[in-house]
Amino acid sequence: MLEPAQFEEVVIATFQVCLFQDGENRTQGVLIEGVTRSVLFHSDRLKTYHSVIVSLLGQLSDGFRVSKWGGASFLAAHYDRHGRMWTNNQYVVDQLVMLGLAIGMVEFNSPRETWSDSLENAPFFKVKL
Repeated sequence: MLEPAQFEEVVIATFQVCLFQDGENRTQGVLIEGVTRSVLFHSDRLKTYHSVIVSLLGQLSDGFRVSKWGGASFLAAHYDRHGRMWTNNQYVVDQLVMLGLAIGMVEFNSPRETWSDSLENAPFFKVKL
């Protein structure tokens, strides 16, 4: 189990290393549209960090798991499965969501154009665990 500060640091570091770097051939890129922005990940590095990303997603509350509740609000993803706030930064949460999308472990529960229809005005997503 990661402490909240460690959780945030590992998400940021994993996100940064999986991004394309200047000068790299972008033909092996995986373009992902997150909640707040779009990024291009390097497919080989996503494979290398797959187990790390799955482990990080497993730290989120059980409400996000398909096997439990089937999804929860993006705004609730600031808390880990022990109810501790692991980040107060929505961009860091989005980094984790984008990593999960990139490896096929995260899906949004509804199309982007319907997100504003929710009470929270935020998307819901699920983790395939």
